[in-house]
Amino acid sequence: MDTTSGSEADDGSDFEHEVVIRRDMIDPEIDDIGHKSRATYLIYEPKQRQFKAFCASMAYADGDHVTEEKLYQFLNEEVLTQPLTRVRDPDNNTPSYNYARQYVSAIRELWQHQKAEGMVSRNAPEPNGPSVKALMRSLMQRNPPPRRIAYTDWELLTFLDKYRVPRDQMVSHWRSTIEPERKLRTMLDFVLSRKMMVSGHSTRQALLSDLFAVELPSEGSTPCFALVFLLLNGQANKSGLNEFSGAMRNRDVLSCPFAMLGLSLFYRYHIQGEDPPDFGSDQYKTVRLLRTRHSNTRVVPHQQQYDSVTSMFPSNDLADYKKSYFGRGPGAREANLAIMNEPQLAAGPFNAEQQASWFVGSLPRIMMRSQAGFEMAIGSYTIRRAMFDPPDDLLAEIFPWVDDWLEREGQPAPELELSAFRTLRLLKLLRRFIIQDAVLLRRKFPSHPVFNHDIFRSQDYRTYEFMLGHVCDRFDDLEELRDLKRSYQTLKTRLTALEVDVGVQCREINDALKTLKNKFPNELSEVLSNDGEVPRYHFCRTHTTVRELWAEWHTGINGSPSIQSLDERYGSKWRRTASDRQFYSRRNAIIKEVRRLATETYHNDVDAAIDRLDAVRTDLQSKTLHSLATLLLHQSRGQREADRVAARDRRNAPDEPEA
Repeated sequence: MDTTSGSEADDGSDFEHEVVIRRDMIDPEIDDIGHKSRATYLIYEPKQRQFKAFCASMAYADGDHVTEEKLYQFLNEEVLTQPLTRVRDPDNNTPSYNYARQYVSAIRELWQHQKAEGMVSRNAPEPNGPSVKALMRSLMQRNPPPRRIAYTDWELLTFLDKYRVPRDQMVSHWRSTIEPERKLRTMLDFVLSRKMMVSGHSTRQALLSDLFAVELPSEGSTPCFALVFLLLNGQANKSGLNEFSGAMRNRDVLSCPFAMLGLSLFYRYHIQGEDPPDFGSDQYKTVRLLRTRHSNTRVVPHQQQYDSVTSMFPSNDLADYKKSYFGRGPGAREANLAIMNEPQLAAGPFNAEQQASWFVGSLPRIMMRSQAGFEMAIGSYTIRRAMFDPPDDLLAEIFPWVDDWLEREGQPAPELELSAFRTLRLLKLLRRFIIQDAVLLRRKFPSHPVFNHDIFRSQDYRTYEFMLGHVCDRFDDLEELRDLKRSYQTLKTRLTALEVDVGVQCREINDALKTLKNKFPNELSEVLSNDGEVPRYHFCRTHTTVRELWAEWHTGINGSPSIQSLDERYGSKWRRTASDRQFYSRRNAIIKEVRRLATETYHNDVDAAIDRLDAVRTDLQSKTLHSLATLLLHQSRGQREADRVAARDRRNAPDEPEA
């Protein structure tokens, strides 16, 4: 009888069963290259072999099974102690953080394969554990960035790299008559990487059949076509699904993907004499977009592409960095600056999930308009060199074999595929673009070898060149007028918005002043007071003694100005209401009495006069300032009445006879 517990037996059997299923799912005919790009395989495979050799030399009990302890020991004793052969700084050949990180990634992938094959437990921890992470952090802190060590161009591959458009180098390529095919290929490589935001690896591996054209409706006054790049073998496309990247026909002919593609193919098929593709077999699927000097099916070597791209950048004493990504990163940053507030930006190929809805308008057109040199609003797309088409006889001289193949479309020809017709339609469209773009390029670079072909010397082309050149010149004048009109409308809109903003701010200031006046009436009145503005003063009606009233009258209370200063500065204007004027008159009677007593009775002793009036107030029944003011006013009126009677009696009395 089995003594093993039921739970343990079940766990073990489940694990063995899962391992069998996983092994059955692995196709023995697919090697490691099938699970990753070839470049990644060439980097990881030697490092994994080195790790296995290290484990064999250490004679571990479990062999080369990947664990955190083995990886840490391998990095410390094997990787970080070996000298480097290719370094930027000859004085510093110690392994860097990036160098060690490649080993960690390679060994971690080996651990994933071992786990999938059941060599390690499914619950085994990641080999990149705390000890390995601590070691990598110490390497990062110990080694400064290589670009700072080598004094490389720090602006490259940064936010400022948007401005590094080597237009002068492109112009020099067009003016040069040495190796025109290589320079046309380099300019095509650069423009595709820049406008479609793909890496150099993608353009190097691209086939001619990976490109096709789609017309985008309702974009402007001239037909709008997008060049679409089918990415099946990109470094970022690890799943192998279809991904797309696209670019519109550009306003600037030097930055137009269609122009560079068309003239590069024209040079290959009409000047170099390359054989046309055979669309009746799979041979056309092997034709590379960028061909080598001796073959159109071989991939351009990385070093050859690297050297060609180097010629596109300004020559200086700084070492440029990562030229394989010379177009993708700057192109994404350039689009990001143009449509910073738009949600359609995707810094790279379009997501594979969008493939199903791609043909119904899911391409990020706002980004593509911006990359093509147009405004983001729909309807702004206008290509001046596409105002009218070249004559058919002239078009038929370019890629004449295209018409022979397209005549088979719709006929029962099982040897032809839809992808072949897609490529043929692109080539037919390029014929028109080649003639139109050549009109502008031939003006600037008449000595380029591509324009020495008989097609550009024919009478049909010369006639078309004259007509299109005249239209483009007139179109430039109209464009200037449109630009001025757009600038005027933009300025008018901004001024209107500014006027609205000023009005809103004035209303907000007035509301704030009203709130402050209601909250601090006396304080704000003093702050805002000047010769042209009469403040509003509120009397204090809570005084109970003559001394408090005298203080308000002569020195002011609670930070408010004194009543005497208001009288001297504004007269009676500051007493605005009848209630204020009556209250002022009653309180002024007390102040006048204080001054009279101080002058006539107490020899200018104001304090004695104030105490005397306060004593009179306390003898009154109500003992208030109001009662004291009433008494003084009555006395004043009685005195004035007695004075009037005496004056009247003196006027009515008979004159006394002289003695």
